[in-house]
Amino acid sequence: MTSHGFVAKVMVPRRRPGTITRARLLDVLLQAGNGTLTIVRAPAGFGKTTVLVDAVNEAAGDICWVSIDEWDQDPATFLQYLWLAVRRLDASSQDSDARTPRDEPRALLSHIAERITRHDDDVWIVLDDFHHLDRSEQVIELVDYFARRMPPNCRLVLASRTRPPLPSLARLQLGGSVTELGPGDLAFTAPEISEFYAASAVKPVSDDEIGRVAALTEGWPAGVALVGDPASLGDTRLESHAALAEYLASEVFDRLPEDLPDTHEHLRQD
Repeated sequence: MTSHGFVAKVMVPRRRPGTITRARLLDVLLQAGNGTLTIVRAPAGFGKTTVLVDAVNEAAGDICWVSIDEWDQDPATFLQYLWLAVRRLDASSQDSDARTPRDEPRALLSHIAERITRHDDDVWIVLDDFHHLDRSEQVIELVDYFARRMPPNCRLVLASRTRPPLPSLARLQLGGSVTELGPGDLAFTAPEISEFYAASAVKPVSDDEIGRVAALTEGWPAGVALVGDPASLGDTRLESHAALAEYLASEVFDRLPEDLPDTHEHLRQD
């Protein structure tokens, strides 16, 4: 398999400035054991990537990170980047690159699993923005196969805006090998909103203002960040803020499938 590609896709992203460390979520992520699947699922703006970056920076094992995009819907491309990420476990290794995308995908996946198994330490496989793969049946089948047969020193972490359509997900959940964080978990609590403003606000924010922000945003972290000065909210609707409207347009509305015009219209008016 070729080792060429966009290296940034297999590097852990830098931590964004102005974010807070959410210990209650890190505890859940770090306590998940080997041989398990972890799902971090929520719409845009809930801080999925930020939480995972904090988690992997505290993880005892080694990290294989892949930032997924639409190009990875092709099985050969997906496996290429997964292989690139796994190869980084031992950059000095001279392991053969002879396998090519013409090989059967499951055989390549087996080769990747073998490399992980031979690694001395625990390994986290993190697939960020996994929702880009929802419509790729072939790649979903590969990930599902890996989730059922992952190496004993490995854990798989999926961050997605949607529930991963893995055929075996229900079975894995029944077996107790799935940890999931959803929108309710990722929403800011009132203390986290207070901590966010304490770290970023120029002037103190009152408990009443924190309560108003919490009520209007329902803890949505992007909404909290885009509010700006809580004192400016008054009784106005949150979506009247230009910054939030722009965020929704670029991160939510413009990414909806084109065959959902009614949904576009409903969301814009709601």
